Formats: sequence, structure tokens, C-alpha cells
Amino acid sequence: MIGWLRNLLEIARQTLLLLAANRFVWVFGVAALVAAVALALVARQAAQRGAPGDEFFGVVLYLVGIQFALPVAVVYLGVVAIHGDLQDRTATYLFVRPLHRSAILLGKWLGVVAAGVGLGAVGVVVTYAALALPPIPWARGVTPPLAMAITFLQASTLAAVAYAAVAALLAAFFRRPLVAGAVFVVGWEAIGSMAPPQAGVRSLTVADPVRRWLASEIQATGPLREVLAMRLDRFVDPSELRDPLASLAWLAGVALLLALWIYTGREYDSRVRE
Repeated sequence: MIGWLRNLLEIARQTLLLLAANRFVWVFGVAALVAAVALALVARQAAQRGAPGDEFFGVVLYLVGIQFALPVAVVYLGVVAIHGDLQDRTATYLFVRPLHRSAILLGKWLGVVAAGVGLGAVGVVVTYAALALPPIPWARGVTPPLAMAITFLQASTLAAVAYAAVAALLAAFFRRPLVAGAVFVVGWEAIGSMAPPQAGVRSLTVADPVRRWLASEIQATGPLREVLAMRLDRFVDPSELRDPLASLAWLAGVALLLALWIYTGREYDSRVRE
């Protein structure tokens, strides 16, 4: 057991180092800095039109960061980390070593989680710095609160864990997991998270429980409240919906168990890639 855990942690460390050197991560960082400069300019215009800092900060960070940038980044990195070895057939060399496949997959998953948490933190910190530090004339003098930034950081961490588990399942099962990942993030997340609660499919998304958790933690007003509190939920007793943290844990756990079952039992193609 100790050897298995040591292998898992070493694979997680190596995965994180490889992902840190990935071009996508550096492009993401540069894009975040450029977006921060542009956001500060847009924020001044929004403030002059009467927008308070907390609402503007929350709406931008949720719609751009939590709903779009973070899912795309984590799913992409998860597919690259896990399926890359399967695609170029180098995973065969890992399988013949005295390494259990479960340690390989879970180690890669932990590495992706660490990378996703790091990217989420960068996004939150850069957005907060761009909107809270410059002297922007926010309406009513309300600047983006630090407590809200911390809450969004917690939400991005929860989302990174769940999206990394989904990416592990897609990478272990599909031959073209990037396509499946795009369908999940752009298609299924949008459809499933906006379905009526009675349909019972919201638990199969990451976006809905993250949104509901944010809505319960942030006493939002104005446009931010409209974004976090969907109209469909206004006619539903909250007790009829599963606890958002329980939904995230259920989705991440099932996805990870299925990924382990597939990854440890499937015979992947070991032929040299042509």
C-alpha cells in the first residue's frame, strides 16, 4: 500500500510538471493578463453607467471563468495528461512496469486537479486585482469584496476536482476524448444545467451544483442574482434538489470509479503509431 501511494504521488508530481510546461497553460496565463487589462478598461465604463463593483466582478468571473474558461482548461488538460500516453502508445511502457494502473490514473487525475486549481486561482486573483486595486469609481462606492473572491476561489476548486474526474472518464473511454469533452462542456453542460429540476439530469452536470453552491454562499443582488438564481429554481422547493456539494461528490466519484474500471481493465492498442 505504501509503495502504491508513493507511485501515485510521484505520477501526480510528474503530471503536474508536464502540464506546467504545456503551451496551453502559458497561453492561458498570457490571455488572463491581457484580459485583465481589457477588463479594467471596460470596468470604468460600467462603473460610470452605475454598476457596483461586487455585481460586475461576480457576473464576469462566473460567466467567463467558472462557466467557460475553467471547464475548457481542466477538461483539455485532463485529456492531454491521460489520453496522450494512450494515443502515442507510450502508456504500454508504463503498463509493463510494476505500477498498478489505478495508481497511474489517480496520479494523473491528482496532477490535473492541482493544475486546474492553480489556473482557477490565477483567474480569480487576476480578475480581483484588475477590478479592486485600480481606483475605479464604482457605483455607491462598492468595490469587489475580498470575501467574494475567496468564495469564487472555493467554487473553482470544487469545479476543478469534478471536471478533472469527468476528463479522466472521457480520456479512458473515448478514442477522441477532446471531441467528447467539447460536447460535454459546450453541449451537455448548457442543456443539462438549464433543464427543469424535475427532469433529474442536473446531477449529471458540474455547472448546476457549482452555480447553486455559489448562490447559497453569496447574498447576490441585481444581475449577479439573476445569473446565479435561475428562473426555473424560483418555482421549486430547494429541499427537492440535492445538496450541491453532494451532487458534485456523486458525479466526481462515479466518473472516477468508471474511469478506473475502464482504465484498469481495457486492453489499449500497443502498436507503434504510424
